[in-house]
Amino acid sequence: MILLSARSIGFAISLSVLLLWTGTAFAGSGGMVEPDTGGVFDPATRYFFLTNTNAAGPAAVTVKFGPTASLPATGDFDGDGDDTIGVFLASNGTFYLNNSNTPGAASATVRFGPAPSTLAAVMGNWDGLSDDDTVGLYDSVGGVFYLRNSNTSGSADDTTRFGPKGTSFIAISGNWTGAGSADGIGLYDPATGTFYLRNDATSSGSADFSFRFGPAGAGFLPVAGDWDNDGVDTIGIYSPASGTFYLKNANSTGVADISYRFGSAGAGLLPVTGNWDGN
Repeated sequence: MILLSARSIGFAISLSVLLLWTGTAFAGSGGMVEPDTGGVFDPATRYFFLTNTNAAGPAAVTVKFGPTASLPATGDFDGDGDDTIGVFLASNGTFYLNNSNTPGAASATVRFGPAPSTLAAVMGNWDGLSDDDTVGLYDSVGGVFYLRNSNTSGSADDTTRFGPKGTSFIAISGNWTGAGSADGIGLYDPATGTFYLRNDATSSGSADFSFRFGPAGAGFLPVAGDWDNDGVDTIGIYSPASGTFYLKNANSTGVADISYRFGSAGAGLLPVTGNWDGN
């Protein structure tokens, strides 16, 4: 996908941190035949609003999902090519993942990490051995990603140190190279508007590339996805204040290739991205 898989950024830090800036993202698996598109999640009502085009307009899907106080964690959880809704509830350290963009009980319930948790959710295809996105957590205090290769309760399969400790950086994921199906990890610094991307999610080290995109300190949130269907996941930002996505087709500095408004301005909405219809 591309969190966020749909890459969805992926972000479920804490609500206070997420509201600093984001785009959740979250990201993930291969096999898509159309670009990833945007959506928003309303933490107050637990409604997802998803669009199948990167253009202004009404939501194609409106669905309520997840327990109170949960944050979005979207991806392709069953490897069928569709990115679907999911949430992370920090109070009990549990992911609730659904294999369709419909209301109802979760298809999978995954306990992962501490409970209650101060860690942020991030989704991705960490091992590249299948097409499904699986759970992960990012600890901004320690600068550590904890990644699991199945959507089942248990301990981390990989513990990856990336980025400085004790920051307000926001985690994202995506296939930054377009090679294979494994996703890399990334961080976004809302204070400077800088992205730091690493191609291998399973090994500790420094960023493979870093660049600035968008204004510094403006409260934007990071997103990631394959916006032009070229097989490479690239970054974007979402402004909760204006309800606007700014998407870039290359992981480099410069102006946005795509921009559009989606979601109510100033309503505290959080961005999600994915291939919602699998077409």
